[in-house]
Amino acid sequence: MKTSILIIRSLAAIVAFTAATSSASDSDRRDYSCSAVPDRKGGLREVCNIGFFNLWRSPEDFDGKYIRISGFVVDLDGRQYIHASKDMYDYSGGRGGIALSGSEEGLREVRLLADQGKPVSISGHFLWGTRGTWLESLGTIDVISGMSWVQTPPDQPPQL
Repeated sequence: MKTSILIIRSLAAIVAFTAATSSASDSDRRDYSCSAVPDRKGGLREVCNIGFFNLWRSPEDFDGKYIRISGFVVDLDGRQYIHASKDMYDYSGGRGGIALSGSEEGLREVRLLADQGKPVSISGHFLWGTRGTWLESLGTIDVISGMSWVQTPPDQPPQL
């Protein structure tokens, strides 16, 4: 009898512990971080730093939001696209990237950074869907001027 009570209490404790420490489901899990950045009007804007996997998995979650993403920028028929990697671009035939739009200044800035042949981080307003792109892109990012930079690949020392 004492053994049965001990087993029941132990099972109840395990169930309570598991319920209290269980992680969120895949759809609720945030694998990205957001921060407030100043905008041109003197206010703050939330920008989420995400990876391509999150965007491929659920682009609708980021539709209409400001995001920061890193990848390789390529020019295709006069339009810039950012892809997860050079290999993803090569092996996908250019599909699956994100079209870049925005001011001439912002796009020129991205082009100059991309010419260095390294990954680039860009920030901008993400719109899900092709919206005028011909390469089955995930959507379009309206690039924020002054919010792009070259990423240092992991195998290289930072450039100071």
